[in-house]
Amino acid sequence: MSKKLTTALATSDTSAPYEWHHIDGGDWLFGVYGTKVQSTYKHSSRNHTAAAKNANGDGRRDYARAGSTAFSKVNVAIKGNKFRG
Repeated sequence: MSKKLTTALATSDTSAPYEWHHIDGGDWLFGVYGTKVQSTYKHSSRNHTAAAKNANGDGRRDYARAGSTAFSKVNVAIKGNKFRG
């Protein structure tokens, strides 16, 4: 992830609908309609995307449609993310 993009995600903006939440020993940025699906997980000095666990535990990944939210557009731009639909 580029330094510029990382800075943009980490910058707190009171007008943005996203904010960091400390959950399960890490910081999560909830992006897709308030869910943890395809949210950004910040661990130590690295930022990366992670899929939420579904009802079956660590099985199949949950995918989020790339919608009109700014966070979804950021996810689409990150190499390696795949969306259905």
